[in-house]
Amino acid sequence: MQTLEFDYDTSCFDIDPFQVMPGGVGGVWPFMVGRLVELPCTLPQDHTLFVTLQQQSTDVWRDKLGLIRQWHGMAMCLVHPDYLSTAKRWELYRELLELMLSTDDAWHCLPHQAASWWRQRDQSQVVGPAIEGPAQPRGRIVSLAEMV
Repeated sequence: MQTLEFDYDTSCFDIDPFQVMPGGVGGVWPFMVGRLVELPCTLPQDHTLFVTLQQQSTDVWRDKLGLIRQWHGMAMCLVHPDYLSTAKRWELYRELLELMLSTDDAWHCLPHQAASWWRQRDQSQVVGPAIEGPAQPRGRIVSLAEMV
């Protein structure tokens, strides 16, 4: 991947016990892999919910969004048109999108925008009480107590 002209990758999961090789990166934030920004998928996949777990509601997605919000993480969702094959599944996906859009203090962006921000953040540093570098105009410093 490092030799290809990609800015970001979304092939990792934060945690997914239902994959062929269960596991994940263990976090709900982007991270750098060499020059590549990894944007982990942090919400359960549609296949996992609808096929493996036979879910008929957005409860799992809703609960995970709450956890991601508590940790100030990134909600990244991976869906497939072939698993959204019924009207009920499309309705559940619409509910997920409406739930995500109802959070007005979250940044709703495309993956390339999240990768660009994370790259700026990676190229910046905290010096005393200030941020220096490309993330300075948008970044903010918070204490760990504010994050939990």
